[in-house]
Amino acid sequence: MAVVSALAERDALVAECEARAGVALATLTGREGLTLAAAVEWCGGSDVLGVREAARLRQVASERPVEPARGAGGRDADPR
Repeated sequence: MAVVSALAERDALVAECEARAGVALATLTGREGLTLAAAVEWCGGSDVLGVREAARLRQVASERPVEPARGAGGRDADPR
């Protein structure tokens, strides 16, 4: 049972992180006006993140509500 629980917890964390990344990409392409390719370059280029994966992450973010990131000690993370 511990294995199944640990895998479910991992899957939930991955989904949350992907959604947060998608929100950040949506912000770069929406509010900041970058193309998706430019946003990928800004994030470190195709060695780190491809345009196809970036598009998938934006789609994930549009389908899943994102909770604010939590900082150390359970406080909200610094938005800077």
